[in-house]
Amino acid sequence: MAFKVLGGVTTCVVGNCGMGAAPWQPATLMARAFHPDNEVPEYEGYAGYFAHLSKSAATPNVAALLGHGTIRLSVMGVDDREPTSAEMNAMKYLFNEALDNGAAPRRSSNWRPR
Repeated sequence: MAFKVLGGVTTCVVGNCGMGAAPWQPATLMARAFHPDNEVPEYEGYAGYFAHLSKSAATPNVAALLGHGTIRLSVMGVDDREPTSAEMNAMKYLFNEALDNGAAPRRSSNWRPR
C-alpha cells in the first residue's frame, strides 16, 4: 500500500459492505471478484492480516471493519437460511477473534455478541 502513502493517504477503512479481511479463504474469494488478477498472501485471522500489513515498508493506518459477509461465508458457505446454533457459535468465535486482534466494529468495542 505504499502507493497510498505516496499519494497522501494516511488512513484506509477496509471491510466495507460486509467484505472483511478474514478469514483468509472467503476474503480471498471476495477480493478476486473486484481484483481477479491480484494474489492475496495467506494469513491466519485478523491477527495475521495486521501482522502482514505491519511488514510493509510504508503503509497507511488501517481500520479493518468486521466483514459480516466474510464471516458468514466462511461458516455457512452460500446457504440462504438461518444459521444453526453451532454455526452461530462459530461466527461469534470469528467475530471475537477479529475484535481481540484489532478489527473495528461499527459499534462500541465493548459490545460483544451474546
